[in-house]
Amino acid sequence: GNNTNWAVEIKGGGFSANDLQGLMVFAARYREFRPLIIGEEAFRPAAERSGIDFLRWQDYLLDGLPE
Repeated sequence: GNNTNWAVEIKGGGFSANDLQGLMVFAARYREFRPLIIGEEAFRPAAERSGIDFLRWQDYLLDGLPE
């Protein structure tokens, strides 16, 4: 089973670090949740620069959330 609590934000296009502020504030306040962005592969670097886990939306549909 999946024992990780995720705070998920789904992005349909590009985003900046500024766009992730809500997710970051939530994750800082609720440390038991790990932030995760689901979106297009092209935007993985923006998530990683912010220190947030990233999952391609296609992988989410096929496999669900990561362990």
